[in-house]
Amino acid sequence: TAQGQFSDKNAGSNKNVNVSGALNGTDADNYALSTNLQTQANISKKQISGVLTAQDKVYDGTTNAIVSGSLNQEDIITGDQVSVGGTGHFVDKNAGQNKAVNASSSL
Repeated sequence: TAQGQFSDKNAGSNKNVNVSGALNGTDADNYALSTNLQTQANISKKQISGVLTAQDKVYDGTTNAIVSGSLNQEDIITGDQVSVGGTGHFVDKNAGQNKAVNASSSL
């Protein structure tokens, strides 16, 4: 049997994994096990979803938009600190209803 533990919880490639193994079975005493104590494996990033929202504003001659974001809390691992920030611009500077906002986000 074998077991392993990553050196930390963070996503990344070629991360060190400390491993150990033991022989089992009725004939295990007839063998001496020699293995590596470390190997490498990957931890993939967890997908998370969120929503960006632009605030209404009074005409000020600019396309600047105030954008806020929220994350689906069910996607976040308990104990992790994650938030989303956003920036955006209205498609034009003119007053109007239901105007499109080009927005981007970052974790």
